[in-house]
Amino acid sequence: MRQPRTILGSALAALVLPVLAACGPAGAQVQQNILVDPAGGTKPGYTTVARLADVSFATLGPGSTVLVRGGSYGDVVFIGSRGTEAAPVTVAAETGTQPRLSNSVVFENAAYVTVTGLTVQGAVNSGFIIRRGSSHVTVAGSTVSRSGLGIWIGDGAGAGHRITGNTLADNQTHGVAVDVINAPPEDPSYILDNTVTGNGIHGMEINGSGYVVEGNRVSGNGVGMSGTSGIHVYAKDAAQDAGDRNTIRYNIVTGQKETTGQDGNGIQIDQWCDDNIVAFNVAADNDGAGINLFDAGSNTVVNNTTTGNMRDSGGKHVYRGEIVLASDYTKQVDRTSNNRVINNIAYATRPNVAAIVVEATTTDNNNAIGPNFLGSAVGAPLYRWGNQATGDGTSLPLNGQGPDLTGTPAFRDPASPMTGGLALTAAPARAGIPLGATRDIAGRAYAPGEAPTFGAYRSP
Repeated sequence: MRQPRTILGSALAALVLPVLAACGPAGAQVQQNILVDPAGGTKPGYTTVARLADVSFATLGPGSTVLVRGGSYGDVVFIGSRGTEAAPVTVAAETGTQPRLSNSVVFENAAYVTVTGLTVQGAVNSGFIIRRGSSHVTVAGSTVSRSGLGIWIGDGAGAGHRITGNTLADNQTHGVAVDVINAPPEDPSYILDNTVTGNGIHGMEINGSGYVVEGNRVSGNGVGMSGTSGIHVYAKDAAQDAGDRNTIRYNIVTGQKETTGQDGNGIQIDQWCDDNIVAFNVAADNDGAGINLFDAGSNTVVNNTTTGNMRDSGGKHVYRGEIVLASDYTKQVDRTSNNRVINNIAYATRPNVAAIVVEATTTDNNNAIGPNFLGSAVGAPLYRWGNQATGDGTSLPLNGQGPDLTGTPAFRDPASPMTGGLALTAAPARAGIPLGATRDIAGRAYAPGEAPTFGAYRSP
């Protein structure tokens, strides 16, 4: 459940000296309109340069626009522009064109900069690097593929970022990586509505606090390393201030791969990561658990739908469940405690896979489990509680807020989780308990105080 640190730190360090040269003393910042066109074309009201790297980003004032025409761009691009909330600096592909970059875009001391519509393919390091005092950077509608990493936030970056609507595919390591950068509660960073697929390690590595990870479609990651998860909330050790206060909601995570270890989870809240919210997600057909809490405390796991997980392609998993609460008992860590696991659907479809597994040293740790909607397509026990296997949650000290519902959820099309197939065609026999939900994963509203349907989708 732990893996080596692999966020290309040494490779990124090689960019430091070029950054210092590129971000030297700037002239006065003034509003400018720049057209980047390798063919030397023109546009009324714009100054033309041939290369994106030729733009003097440090001199662009609030409200400046850089339009990038289609073509190939091979240089590392350093952006040190400082816009304002009301007048950001915008770097965008010109409508109808597709600029292609083969190297990194580096934000350094940037603020209120929005980049849209760029494609980075084959960069040695990250496609987009946000670091060194950069705050309120938006990367939207862009693609990073076959690069060292998709989008990286680290090395003294600030907060308030928005990573939204991007495609991050087939990169060597992660789709998105946050590297020990925390955002304060009043200025969170958002990772929204991205497609993250086919990356070598984690789909998303959240080694930070204060992030909202919402509406992403995460599939088929972990192709290059054991010990990975689709969405991984992480802290290096007990002393590291990271992995807390994150909100993971409205995501769909499928097909995470694991052939030699015990991970491949859809969503994992890893060791020393506390006070996170995991809500209204779908986790299906992953090699490991749909949702895994591993030596993590005081987390809230509510209204998720997990089914068809624990494919266990390598046959290595010990804790075989749709939802797993476990600890590294070999090191006597024993800190999976005070978590709430409520209103979820956990429907197992594979032999010897329980709906919920609670590892032996975790059974007395004041976790509150239930009510949840539990079932098994093959008649497996619904709970594995330490060494006990049972279908009767009332026989266990669950500390929940009500009895479970058991049965078979009326999924619309279980084979199509990415396209709403785990929406319900009929309401469960009863609702869950009110926890302040405002909407389901499909955007359908709940009234204030309304008891939600079990799982991520509101019943019809």
